[in-house]
Amino acid sequence: MTTTYIFFCGTAAIICVALFILRGFGIFNISKRMELKNPWICFIPVADTYALGRIAEKYQRADQKKPTNFKMLLPIMNTIGYVLAVIFISLLFSAISSVLDSAKLAIEVDKAMTMADFKVLIPVFIVYLFALTSFIVFKVLYFISLWRVYAIFNKAMATRYIILSVLFSFLIPFFLFALRNDDYVKEMDFKTSKTKI
Repeated sequence: MTTTYIFFCGTAAIICVALFILRGFGIFNISKRMELKNPWICFIPVADTYALGRIAEKYQRADQKKPTNFKMLLPIMNTIGYVLAVIFISLLFSAISSVLDSAKLAIEVDKAMTMADFKVLIPVFIVYLFALTSFIVFKVLYFISLWRVYAIFNKAMATRYIILSVLFSFLIPFFLFALRNDDYVKEMDFKTSKTKI
């Protein structure tokens, strides 16, 4: 049983690292082709979202408004999510330990547990809600920026790519790696819907 568990965990870890590296190479090559500084940061966790945000900001909106600052929003929301996840896990273990101690004491004195014994779970629930909210905000920003990256290369396929990316996240590295050498739209004339490459 333990060997099987270690095998599956090891295989999952290898696949995750391989997908991270594949995604990194896609973002790295796109960044280099767009002549963005320090393209190597895409291989650093959290900083890779900064690299993706820089590419997404190259997308020109139809109304020509200044693009959303994805290069700052993505890593900030990603970091907040990680910090809240660590706080949540530490609070959860502490709360479980406290509830188990209360249960042990209740068994020893032959007394029922009260709601007061479970009040330690309230901060866990609150942090969980904040972590969930930050995760949802991050994912929405992430998929918007990803759509923009797809649209820079192939606007006709961008919606299909993003739907597949939302449903099957493991495809994102493959899409980015496949787009790395494609021609991208440098300037877009939205009035005539013609693209100049």
